[in-house]
Order: sequence, then structure tokens, then C-alpha cells
Amino acid sequence: MLNKDELIEKYLEGTLNTEENMLFHQLMKEDSDFKEEVTFQLKTRQAFKNIERASLKEMLSQLDESTHSIAKPKKEPIYQITYYVAAGLIALLGLSFVFKWFTDNQPKDVLAYYEPYPNVITPTTRNATEDSLNLAREALIAYENESYEKADSLFNQVKYLQLSYTAFYKGIIKIELQSYDSASFYFAEYLESGDSVLYQQSLWYKFISEYAAKDTSNAKATLELLSKYPYKQEEVRVLLNQIK
Repeated sequence: MLNKDELIEKYLEGTLNTEENMLFHQLMKEDSDFKEEVTFQLKTRQAFKNIERASLKEMLSQLDESTHSIAKPKKEPIYQITYYVAAGLIALLGLSFVFKWFTDNQPKDVLAYYEPYPNVITPTTRNATEDSLNLAREALIAYENESYEKADSLFNQVKYLQLSYTAFYKGIIKIELQSYDSASFYFAEYLESGDSVLYQQSLWYKFISEYAAKDTSNAKATLELLSKYPYKQEEVRVLLNQIK
């Protein structure tokens, strides 16, 4: 897994893959130090570009003058040099303000709202052997440890227990594995199970998976249904205005 510096470098180079892009936007949302470092790096790169552009312009100007005549260098008055420095600083501050305004007013990418749901389940069920319950616990531990492929395999082995939460966590796992159509299927399966504990959460993650699968029509319909409930109310309001 990339560390934060490597993640920023790949972002600046435009080489993030889908999973890295999701992680980047999550950190931008949750980690103020990370966001500050990204902003600093962007400003620094822009400043260097401005300096390089100014240097190139000056070099071309001097080259053009040298082809016409050899002029005696003219010494700039000290007040004029001070004026240039001040003007440059004001311009840089202006660029910083414009950059901050632009960043703060950009619509947030939908997948930036995604984060895996925490494990809130203690496996218990009637007529289940201790071995089968241990397998369910092992699946949830793998989920907590972000070992999603292992968790996926283990949940497949305990599916016969008909634990309602299995479909919900399988859906989250499929999002993490970028199998968005499968994720939508599992959330729909949970919603049809009659279990209400994670109903609103399932609607939210079903929307995420449908949107990631580019199924915008169903994603918006799911979001409109979720708007009737209190879960993620502010995010839902913003996204309903954002998604067309």
C-alpha cells in the first residue's frame, strides 16, 4: 500500500488508479494535514512554473534584442525593483486565493463519500455449531483487517447459515474489490431479507455501488428512497442536487 507521500506524488503526476483515487479523496476529506500538504505541493509547483515561464520570456526577450542591437545595460532604480517584488508577491497571494476558492467550490466526487462500514456484528444464531460461528467470526475479523479477498471467501463458506448481515458485508467487500454490480446485488439481497438493522446503510452503499457501476438512473432512485430516512441526510441532500 502506498504511503501518503507516494500517493500525493502519483496524484500530481496524474497516475492514480481507481483504488488509489478513492483513498486520495478519502484522505482529503478526513486528514487535514494531508490536505494541507497537497495544497502546498500544488502551490509550489505552480510557483515554479511561473518562475520558469518568466525566465523563458526574459531569455527570449534578451535574444530578440541582441539580434537588433547591443544595448548598454540599464540599471533599474531601487524603488522600481521593490515595486516589481511587491507586485509579484501580490500576484502570488492572488493565485493562492483563487486556487483555494476553486478547490473549495468544486463538486465533490461521489466516491469520495465512500468509506467501508465498521463491523458491528457479534455472530450468534440458533442451531449453528461452534465451528460455523467461529468461521463467521473469522470472516468478520478478516473484514476488519481489510483482508477483503479472504473475508469474501470466508463469507461464502458461512452463507448457508442464512445470516442476514452476510449479504450486507459481502456488498461492502465487493465495493472494495471493485465488483460494483455484484455489490449492488448483495445490497438488494439484504434489503429484501426483511432485516431492518442495516436497512438505511444498505440503501447508502447500494447507491454508491450503482453510481460506481455507472448505473446513474438506479443510483438516483436509490438515493431518493434514502432521502426519506435520517441516515447520511446532509450527504444525500448535496448529492441529489449534484447528480443529474
